Amino acid sequence: MRTEKLYYEDYFLKECEATVIAVGKQGVVCDQTVAFPEGGGQEGDRGFLIINENEKIAFTDTQKGVGDVFLEQDFPTINVNTPIYHCVAEEALEKFEVGMKIKVCIDIERRARLTVSHTAIHLVLMAIEKIRGEKDIIRYVKGAAIKEEDARLDFFFREKLNDEQLDKINEYVNQIIADDCKIELYPHAKQKEAVYWKCLDYICACGGTHLPSTKYVGAVSVIKKSKGKNLQRITVKFPNVQLPLDLYHETMSLS
Repeated sequence: MRTEKLYYEDYFLKECEATVIAVGKQGVVCDQTVAFPEGGGQEGDRGFLIINENEKIAFTDTQKGVGDVFLEQDFPTINVNTPIYHCVAEEALEKFEVGMKIKVCIDIERRARLTVSHTAIHLVLMAIEKIRGEKDIIRYVKGAAIKEEDARLDFFFREKLNDEQLDKINEYVNQIIADDCKIELYPHAKQKEAVYWKCLDYICACGGTHLPSTKYVGAVSVIKKSKGKNLQRITVKFPNVQLPLDLYHETMSLS
């Protein structure tokens, strides 16, 4: 059982027609969806499943099930070809049956905030790698949370970031945003669900949702907090965000 993940074709598609292929306690599974599941620290989408042409059933979370293991030396191990569960209230499950035609619609304002949040934390990763002069800084990450209001990463550092380095990180990130740098997402040659994120000369594996350029993030504030002897939490807040709601559309983009 697998769900075709339309967000890998078009990250700004806000709705789609779908056929129910499974119903259970975990939620409603469709043959395809625009709803992005929780993963990599990013919270899952919320929205509505529309049945009988106009009846809206809210889904309050989106989760990924078990699929096939994608194992390659040049990419982190991930699960692909998975089912996607749209989590609805237990009493609403009886409204769905296998073979039913429905429409999946996401809350685009929430998705937009999560997308900004995920992009912002990647810019922070770029800056930390630049300031510390180390490659693959992501290997020090021990936890992540990408939410609507902010994003944070917990790092296990032998030498934590100091105040001077933090000032340089803030300056670097805000300059990249001001320069409106292009962001690219592209798949691994062997698997379209294995996605790379690129901005300037920084490339990393990431299957989250992201902006097409840095300008939408707006000026940010990066702060640090000690979480133990070698553990440091880095949080990015984006009070000046320009929510890119105009990027979202009803039909698949041809670009």
